[in-house]
Amino acid sequence: MEHIITSLGQMDIVQLRNKVGMTRASFQNHFKQQIGVSPKTYSRIVRENVAYKEIQQIKNVDWEQATHDFRYFDQSHFIKDFKHFFGCKPSDLHRGGFLQFLYKNSHF
Repeated sequence: MEHIITSLGQMDIVQLRNKVGMTRASFQNHFKQQIGVSPKTYSRIVRENVAYKEIQQIKNVDWEQATHDFRYFDQSHFIKDFKHFFGCKPSDLHRGGFLQFLYKNSHF
């Protein structure tokens, strides 16, 4: 888990599994028992949290560069993962911040 965090969610899961010397099935099962999600899902969570924090600190985001920096194949993969975890596109969240996004999209 620590390796995934220090790699900002970008560590190759096969390399990690080989590093700890476990078979694929035992590694998956052990990780899921200890953490509650698969190693790949945990890596995605870590990577998206890093992306969220970074994006919030940049005034004018270059989305192509952000896609590259977070090691996504392309912008559509970045947006898809971001929407999965945050419920909106990164540009929507960046424009108004998370609280404004929640307020605007609430159904009170």
